[in-house]
Order: sequence, then C-alpha cells, then structure tokens
Amino acid sequence: MFKNKLIALFIAALPLCQVQAKLLDLSSWTPNAYNLGGQPVANWSLSADKTSVTQTINADPSMYLNNLNQTNYQLRGSWRTDDRNDDDFMGFVFGYQDARIFILWTGNPALKGIEVPQKKVLL
Repeated sequence: MFKNKLIALFIAALPLCQVQAKLLDLSSWTPNAYNLGGQPVANWSLSADKTSVTQTINADPSMYLNNLNQTNYQLRGSWRTDDRNDDDFMGFVFGYQDARIFILWTGNPALKGIEVPQKKVLL
C-alpha cells in the first residue's frame, strides 16, 4: 500500500533582514486528483494538528494544493513513503496554474530514491 506523508512543513517569509519560520497550517489546502482510470481516487487525510497530510491508498496521480500565489518564500519539510517497494512517484508541485501547467519535482523511492528527484515541466 502506498503511503506518503508531508511531515511538519515549515514555511518562512524571506524579507531582507528577518526570517520568521512557523508550522504551516494545511487546512485551507485541497486535494486535486487525476482520474486516469484503473485505480481509485487518492484518499488524503489531514492530521489533527493540521500540519501534515497522508495519502493512504495506491491511487491515480493526485496532489495537495494551497491555491496561494507565493513568491520569496522558503519551504522546509519532509515526506516519506511507508512502502519503499512501491513503484509510485512522490513529489512537490510548483507554479500550479491548471491540470496541465505546473512544475513537478519528483522521485521514486523504489527505483531512484527520494534523495534524487527529477524536475519536470508538464505542458
């Protein structure tokens, strides 16, 4: 079973002279799924403290989006899979405009490891 989790995400505004870090509240974020068929829709679950999400089933591709225009931000956190033998990909989306225009930073724990993600632009 594929499980990935964003754990303790931190976000910090980067003004020139001051950096303030805080836990990121994910309660305003929303799942966005691609229904490619053959697998169920992703099941995203928000933690009680609202700082992490877990995707609990082997599903069609999906992402958890915040719908904010963020520039000059630093995001620090981690994610993991509980099944390193699963061949699914995990990643991080930047510059999301719609279902076809975004940048995907991705890795595969079974094939390449999360440590060496790939950068892709989907158009």
